[in-house]
Amino acid sequence: MRSIRPDTIVGGRITLNEILLKSVSVDRSVDITDMVDSFNLFEDIFTNTLTGNMNLGDTANLIANFPIVGHEEVHITMGTPNIERVQVKKFRIYKVTDVNSPNIGMRRYTIHLLSDEFFMNLKGAVSRSFPKSTTSTIAEKIFRTDLESDKNLDIEETQNVYDIVIPNWKPFDAMNWLAKRSMAEHRDGANYMFYE
Repeated sequence: MRSIRPDTIVGGRITLNEILLKSVSVDRSVDITDMVDSFNLFEDIFTNTLTGNMNLGDTANLIANFPIVGHEEVHITMGTPNIERVQVKKFRIYKVTDVNSPNIGMRRYTIHLLSDEFFMNLKGAVSRSFPKSTTSTIAEKIFRTDLESDKNLDIEETQNVYDIVIPNWKPFDAMNWLAKRSMAEHRDGANYMFYE
């Protein structure tokens, strides 16, 4: 088997600089970087948000002492080896699985993560009219106002102006509906997709 030099850039390889667990109920955070055995981040063009999971070897009993009850924030600072670009991604915990105690004073478990926008989508609904607007303008308004996201939005301008009424739909449903009806302003091409 051929070995790979440590300074070789390999697709999918990232460095985890810091992983912070933040409570939503009290003003408390803890650095769990050294507890994380593995981290998986999943992106899919057919899924509206990022998902991920982390396997932890926990000697501080965070499940009971922090406590981890769900909806805690996880802030992950990561980069790519040999490239000086760092990203901070914010997730929320939605599930803890595979809890076991292999020895005294140690708990192993898997924390499952979703982007914050997933939870904002569950909380609200879009129920208003958008007169004389392009689908790209409407999508940006929903993204900023209803999903309350400050993430970078890469959106291509669309053609045709519409009078659209969105009838109490979840923001993701509205964004996906708009994507299916969008046509690029300056080129012929494939359909639009809404994904992170």
